[in-house]
Amino acid sequence: MVSLAESGSAVASYGFSVETIVEHYSNWVAEPFYVVVVGWNQSKADYEYAYFRSLKRGNSYYSYEVMCKFRQLHYGIEDKAFFTYGERDRRKIKSSVVLASLTYARTYDVEDTWRTCGEDYNRWITGLRRKYGDIDVVRCFESQTDGQCHIHAVLLFKEMRFQGFRWNKYKNGRRIITYRVGDIKPFRAGWKYGFSDFQLCHSLRGALKYISKYLTKSVSKDEENGKNIKTLALSWFFHRRSFSISGEIANVYSDLIHMPHDNSNTVVPHFELLDGSTLNCEVSRWRLYGFARGDDVKWGRGFCKIARDEVGWLVDEGFISLRENVSEVRFVG
Repeated sequence: MVSLAESGSAVASYGFSVETIVEHYSNWVAEPFYVVVVGWNQSKADYEYAYFRSLKRGNSYYSYEVMCKFRQLHYGIEDKAFFTYGERDRRKIKSSVVLASLTYARTYDVEDTWRTCGEDYNRWITGLRRKYGDIDVVRCFESQTDGQCHIHAVLLFKEMRFQGFRWNKYKNGRRIITYRVGDIKPFRAGWKYGFSDFQLCHSLRGALKYISKYLTKSVSKDEENGKNIKTLALSWFFHRRSFSISGEIANVYSDLIHMPHDNSNTVVPHFELLDGSTLNCEVSRWRLYGFARGDDVKWGRGFCKIARDEVGWLVDEGFISLRENVSEVRFVG
């Protein structure tokens, strides 16, 4: 398995290459990594051991968890509709939701775009906030075909509503109705690195649904043209969060992540497996015990109990790496 540190050392020695980063990332994400926990079972008055497969950026567990929560966000957040989709009257086309796309010119080096994209984006959004007040944002990075960074963001303005107009565009012979921001100069003023595009959205829920297709590229590596895996690999290598959420939207998303939650001293975690089945374990507290690599243990998926004797043998053989400072592990499902 190639670690992130090893990948960084290789790039420092032999130079940067998108293909190399993708290869390193693919090797890293392909190997299963497991978390081993220990918990006290009150009904049995004894310790129990269990393991579960860790989330890795881009593996099926990570993709499943993120997209499930994001789809819930579509319905968990209060929708805000500003005009009717299909509207033609310019006087009625006003909205507080803008979908922004920010690109880098081809003159910029691919490596540089990923190293500076966070700072460049922060300067741009800070300028808009100074001009227009509070803005809630859902932002995600995407790789272009050649690896260059590309930024998509849904902007919910709290104190502004922008005038727009209807615009028809055609893709593969099919007409698509879009709405453009009437005055884009303030939006483009802060982005001096390449082309930028700004669409007006008729509703918040519709904008979140639209950006979810870009989010899919940030969390899932399955795509024929390779953009997805490049997005994941480059985000992994440059320590970039695949997406971020701020403001009230972030609060709703956080609530979805942490539900349901039992605040009592005795918790009964409820685990939902990928096949739809569930597993309940009566424990007072789960604690981190150690880690195991998939090549060593050949474990399956889901949350599974493991016998004490097997744990002892795996520790003696060095297949489970123990953690000296164990900490509480809270499960949500």
